[in-house]
Amino acid sequence: MYHNVKSVALRKKMIICDVIYRVGFTYSPIAVVGLRAGSRFLASFMTKNRLAVMRHAKSDLYSGEHEDFLRPLSERGARDARRMGRWMAQDDRLPEWILSSPARRARETLNLFAEGAKVDFGDRTEWIDALYLGSLEVIVNVLKTQKRHRNLMILGHNPGLEELIGYLVAEIPAASEVKMRFATGAIYMLEMACRFDKLERGCANVVTHQRPKALAS
Repeated sequence: MYHNVKSVALRKKMIICDVIYRVGFTYSPIAVVGLRAGSRFLASFMTKNRLAVMRHAKSDLYSGEHEDFLRPLSERGARDARRMGRWMAQDDRLPEWILSSPARRARETLNLFAEGAKVDFGDRTEWIDALYLGSLEVIVNVLKTQKRHRNLMILGHNPGLEELIGYLVAEIPAASEVKMRFATGAIYMLEMACRFDKLERGCANVVTHQRPKALAS
């Protein structure tokens, strides 16, 4: 029986040695510790929550529609929404779930964004009444209900979204051209250091930022 146990242990050791050899390491306790630490780092990196914060594209103030909720996008806004969709489709930036204001300009933004990205977000979108002109407190509370998804996009309005960036991000990169001015159609991509249901001030970093005007140039 001892021989069998010893044989099993030897086979396990040989398998570990083979794995380490294949990745270019010499079998040693230091290498094993390094592999384990690397695995933990990779797992942590792969499971970090991501949040895309998008303001609706430019609306048409001269459309003749007097009710703010029903105001449509302008022609420029439609072009911008498609541009941002194409940009987000690059490098696997697209969200798995979208929380959006139900206002007409937000709906049209998302429809054209999806057209640009060549993705149907119909079954991945939640229309939330509270996000229409929602305050920072309201937006944070909406995000805190998200326990299932790790890669979200929130689509809504200023000043709430601009205040959200200021709340979540400890330090806005100095290189940001717009700093805290959140242009219509713009997107901030954030990496979260906490779960969405545990949101707190300063728990995010800006990974990248894009606005339609920069893509048009």
